[in-house]
Amino acid sequence: MFANNGYAYQSIKQANEFVITHYGIDDGLPTETVTDIEITDEGYLFVASVSGLLRFDGFRFKNFSVSNQSGFTTDRISKIYDMSPGSILVQDQNNMLFKLKNGKAIPLVDPVNNEPIKAVAVKEMGSKSFVATDENFIYKIESDTVIILGSAFKNYSIWDIEIIDSLIYTLNTDGIYLSDEEETKKLNIPRIYRPDLTNHARLIKLDDHLRITGKGGSACYNLRIKKWCKQHGLSSKNNEEFLHIKKTSDEEYLISTSKGFMIQGKSGTDKFGKSEKGLMYESIFETKYGTILVADDGVWLGSKKLFEPRTNIIDADIDSHQNIWVSTSNDGLYHIKKNYFNNFSSNILTNSYAIEKDRYGRMWAGTFDNGLFTWDKTENTQIEAGNSALPNNTVRMISPLADSSLLVSLWGHPPVIISEKNISALNELWPLFGKGTNVVEAFYEGENGRWWFGSIDGLYIKQGSAFSTYFDKNGKTIKHITRIIKSPYNSDLIFCTVNDGLVLLRDQRFYFLSNRLTEPSKHIRDVYISKKDTLWAASYNGGLQRYLIGESITSPEIVELGKKEGVKAAGYHRIVADTAGYLWISSNKGLLRVSEVGLNYSADNKTLMTELIWYNDKDGIINREFNGGTQSTGFYDKEEDLIWFSNVSGIVSFNPYDLEFSKTEKHTFNVYISEDVMIKKTGNGFVAHLPAKRRDVKVEFSHVSLSNNLTDRIWYKIDEKGSWQRPDESGVLHLENLKAGTAKIFLSTDPQKIIASVLELEVKPYFYENRFLQLIIGLFFISVCILVYRKRFVNEEFTGVDRMSSGNKELLEGIEPLEKRDLFREYIDMNYSDKRLSTQMLAEEFKISRSSLYRSWDKNNDESILDYIQKVRLQKAKKLLVSTELSISDIAEKTGFSSQSYFTKVFKKQNGISPSNYKDFQS
Repeated sequence: MFANNGYAYQSIKQANEFVITHYGIDDGLPTETVTDIEITDEGYLFVASVSGLLRFDGFRFKNFSVSNQSGFTTDRISKIYDMSPGSILVQDQNNMLFKLKNGKAIPLVDPVNNEPIKAVAVKEMGSKSFVATDENFIYKIESDTVIILGSAFKNYSIWDIEIIDSLIYTLNTDGIYLSDEEETKKLNIPRIYRPDLTNHARLIKLDDHLRITGKGGSACYNLRIKKWCKQHGLSSKNNEEFLHIKKTSDEEYLISTSKGFMIQGKSGTDKFGKSEKGLMYESIFETKYGTILVADDGVWLGSKKLFEPRTNIIDADIDSHQNIWVSTSNDGLYHIKKNYFNNFSSNILTNSYAIEKDRYGRMWAGTFDNGLFTWDKTENTQIEAGNSALPNNTVRMISPLADSSLLVSLWGHPPVIISEKNISALNELWPLFGKGTNVVEAFYEGENGRWWFGSIDGLYIKQGSAFSTYFDKNGKTIKHITRIIKSPYNSDLIFCTVNDGLVLLRDQRFYFLSNRLTEPSKHIRDVYISKKDTLWAASYNGGLQRYLIGESITSPEIVELGKKEGVKAAGYHRIVADTAGYLWISSNKGLLRVSEVGLNYSADNKTLMTELIWYNDKDGIINREFNGGTQSTGFYDKEEDLIWFSNVSGIVSFNPYDLEFSKTEKHTFNVYISEDVMIKKTGNGFVAHLPAKRRDVKVEFSHVSLSNNLTDRIWYKIDEKGSWQRPDESGVLHLENLKAGTAKIFLSTDPQKIIASVLELEVKPYFYENRFLQLIIGLFFISVCILVYRKRFVNEEFTGVDRMSSGNKELLEGIEPLEKRDLFREYIDMNYSDKRLSTQMLAEEFKISRSSLYRSWDKNNDESILDYIQKVRLQKAKKLLVSTELSISDIAEKTGFSSQSYFTKVFKKQNGISPSNYKDFQS
């Protein structure tokens, strides 16, 4: 191969191995002063701050504060503990304890005097039970119960508590005390230990030993033999304050101190990591990508520093995806996760236009300014005009050839063939090119040695040693070609073009498949052939297009998913398919991942019914812009399970199966319903008990994952026979007109509607919906009707009053003037914004009965009076959507609808599109 030219392999090493995301004021935090964080078993991140308690579901922050009447007495929250499914234990800066459940904070009180517990020490004892102490008593807190375990120590400040075999060990400023049901006694710490208990001190149970740690040293108590250890084993040479101890192996402990971390075992004490400060709480996390240490002054992976805060770190926790969350004293939250995108970026690789792998397993990248770059696991080489026969350094395309050489297209020069030690130009091709072009944009090596070249000016072939322009049997050729694809199902060739869209070559005849599309939609950069008769095309100016080629090849069925359906134009370039049924599409705005099944569902229903997941800067890609003229290239390497793309900053590669949610799986949801509703979790789902007064409820739901919340892509249906639909508001279901009994709400994130979770709503009946009461009322009503009938029959029979015939009734009711019927319309047109507008209101206004109103209206109208009212309101709403900047809620209010959700439901039913989508489409 060509000379190395002095470039080291390290010049293309992966950049930004981890993605670090900051959450501050702009992201919904009311303050950046965070005092504690806790990730619950249900997947929520709870944040304690000086401005309230926050809950983060990966989608938004929700604040529980004094102002929103959540039950707290102050917004200054100091500590959070995961208590049980659906609830947490919260301590404020006044030391009051609260249980937060279903959005309400309930103060914990002394079971004897009913006074609030002001805990000076709280400790989790396992299985979601806690021990707390105030100045009077020691309490055990478990689920919904608070039990007094014993008396506290009024004369001393309590640091910590442990309960071991029903014995209570209390550490305070005076020493350590042991309590049982009968007595409390002091355990005198031997003089050889002497931990300083005037500062922060801890009790930690490690195996059969109880460790008492304080500034400058620690003590060890053998719980098995109830004696002090001969050697305490943990010591500090520099009078450091012990902050936290964790057992890391059978004979080793990680000790966090005020001056860093130590590993202590039988062989002695060694400094661990490069931190100069420790952390009070959990500090070491075992993850799938190594051991991560979190300290006051930074986060390390081994000896590599991942993150250094602007202010000191307070706490850390790990979520279900093994991503690290850290809180800071005055700089908000940080989220640290593994970057699954390998960014190969350097000055050489800037503005990469092409990426390929040759038959020897070497990678090749073509750049705009620096020629070719090639590498394998041992070496790399730059091939440029200065050190080789390469005509210039602007590479547009790389194609491996059957003989293991490469064809490389260059700007303003004939393409060249690169073999193992030679570069030769295809000068014979160049005379065929017109004045408007100077580069080969597309290439395909066919059978029998035929080569196809596509350019701006035309389509050319090489047969043997002869080059010529290609014309089909009708004498037609094509131009502006961006890609040439061979069908895996037959001998068809597919050409992507700028002006003609997709062109199919079959039996030496061109078929122009995109004829009925608009000009912008015909700018096709790539095509993916999913089945013999199914093509998916990426349009640069439009969206994504599906072509179904049936028996009539001249008029394929085309569905374009574009702006109208929610697939915004993003300068699409290359489509790469993995083996799990996902398409990865490069664009100017990032990397798009979409399910092929979901796309087909969307095309069949002519509306977006799938997850469009975008990956860009925030996900770890150095530059979101995949743009290199017409040759932003990519491919799937099945041997290595890697997808490769070229982009503005260099080369991006990743394993599609490492990325979260790349495979179809059941998801779990957190569901919260507005106040006064009891809710319980059951397996994969939830049961909510609704009181009679809450027939219309607002259900808020969120995905468990803190790293990829999917609440904006949820499907739901009511009962099994219902139809799948999208919520009107992301993360919220508005359920109206619920009937007494049990309703089931099914949730899914999958385009195939695999049920992920079920919400059962048990709706209590109103008093009059009681079946026995309804029977009594029915019998009473029948009795009244019989009495009225009998009375009327007797009066008519004995007074000789003739009953009016039905014909006379119709005659009398038919004399109502036509002008009055027009007044009904006029009145509706003037009062459509009044929510009270109804047939009853009209009847009262015109002083007639409702039956007369109906008869008068129906005689000259094909639509009902209620349909007309709704039609007027929808017409007015459409005008406001297009001509004003009013919110959907305001428009619903101004057009007389009872609620935004009902307005959206009616609008979508009548127009097949939501109000917000209608507004976007019209604009």
